[in-house]
Parts: sequence; structure tokens; C-alpha cells
Amino acid sequence: MPAMQVHARIMLPEGVRADQVDRALWRATPDELRAAIPNVRVVLAITSVLHNPADGLIYLGLTDHDNELLWTYDPATGAFVQRHFVEVAEKYDVKIHRSFALDPADGSLYTASACLHDDRHYLDAPGGKLFRHDPAADRTERLAIPVPHEYIQTICLDPVRRIIYGHCCPTPQMFAYHLDRDQTVPLGRGTLPHRAGCDARGNLWGTVGAYRPTVFRYNPEDGMQVTDLP
Repeated sequence: MPAMQVHARIMLPEGVRADQVDRALWRATPDELRAAIPNVRVVLAITSVLHNPADGLIYLGLTDHDNELLWTYDPATGAFVQRHFVEVAEKYDVKIHRSFALDPADGSLYTASACLHDDRHYLDAPGGKLFRHDPAADRTERLAIPVPHEYIQTICLDPVRRIIYGHCCPTPQMFAYHLDRDQTVPLGRGTLPHRAGCDARGNLWGTVGAYRPTVFRYNPEDGMQVTDLP
């Protein structure tokens, strides 16, 4: 094996400079990156972490241009195991940003895919997807593309109403995906929260507005309530 160096969690073959990666990385699709820098293995970061009390494993969401976005870590053995996410992903699914939600009813792990490509590829990229992972069966299924061509920065789950809320990128659209109806309801535009939240009553909390700091609360019964911050 040729000598390797590490750059921002990217394994660089011998003779490849870090500045080559810096120029190519943030605008490139996976195919373009591999063409520009052959034999490169790109794993940028662990961007989501969740402990599952049912199996004791730590679930890890990665940024990975090879699309293996879902791994587990076993604290008891120290073993890292990939969960074959590549089987349900497409090439633009390169990141699980802040998108883990555990369903207390059946133990399912819900997640979503984010992106790194730029606007040149907006219409080519189908859109971020919602996924359900069954930890007991070690099986992941693709549920929906809630907003075509938009990818998903963060999700949270209302387990009572069985709604997954999501915030999109590159445009800051919000949506509610009803699991039992396989239906997406658009909630308008907001900002780009890195973590939205659902409280015990099923309210979705987040931020909206580009020029004035505001906080919103949403649920299907009351709709959207917006409050300006002082």
C-alpha cells in the first residue's frame, strides 16, 4: 500500500496535495472528486451521534462521498460496523447532518440525507431522503423524498402524531412528513437550523426569518406561531 497522509479526515494517496482536495471538495460531486483525485477516500466527519438503549450501540451519521453514511460503535467491544447505507443511497447522498430520531414505539431509527454539491447539480440531484433503519433486523429502507431537489439538514420526530419534521438545504424549506399516510405537508420557508426540536406535547420549535431573529412553534392543530426575539 502506498504511503498515506491524513487531511481533514481524508486519506490522500502519495503525491496528492491537500490544496488539490481543498479546491475540489466543496463544489464537486462524488464523481467529479474521484476524477480529479483518483483513489481518494473521503470521510469528512461524524456529524450525528445517537445512543440506542435497546442494543447499547452508538449510531453514527457520517459525511462520506462513498455514501456509507450509517455506522455503529459498540462501547463494549470497541468495534465499528458499517450498516450498508450505500445500498439505499444515491451518489448525492453524502451526509447525515443532524438527522437521527429514535421511535420509542418500535425502536426504529429515522434518518435523512444531506448534500455537499453546488447549484450546478440542483436539477440532477433528486433530493434528500427520509430513511427508516430497523436495528434488530439491521435493515434500512428509503421512505420518501419530501421536497424534490432539496436535501435535509435536520429532522425531529413527533412520536404521538407520527410526524417527521425536516429542514432543507440549499433553500430553507420546512416540511412535515406523516409516516402513516406517506404524505408530505410543506410548512413554508425558514432559516437553516442545525437542530430543530419537538417537545413532549409534539410542538416543533425552530427559527424563521432572514433579517429579524424569530422563533416559531408549530403543530397541526394550532398551525404556525411566530415570536420576535427582543
